[in-house]
Amino acid sequence: MITTRLVQGAAAGLVDVQVIGTLQDTFRGQDRGRALGLCAVTAGVATALGSPLGGALVAGLGLQLG
Repeated sequence: MITTRLVQGAAAGLVDVQVIGTLQDTFRGQDRGRALGLCAVTAGVATALGSPLGGALVAGLGLQLG
C-alpha cells in the first residue's frame, strides 16, 4: 500500500508539471494568468473537498477497507 501511494504521488507530480506547461504554451498574456489561476483554484478546491467527500461517500455506502 505504501509503495502504491508513493508511485501515485510521483505520477501526480509529473502530470501537474505537464498541465502547467501545456497551459503556458496554449495561453498568452492575461488569458495565461486566468488559466493558471483557474488551475490553482481547482487544485485547491479538490484538495479541500476530496477527503471529506470521499469519507462521506465511503461512510454512506458502508464500505470498509480490509
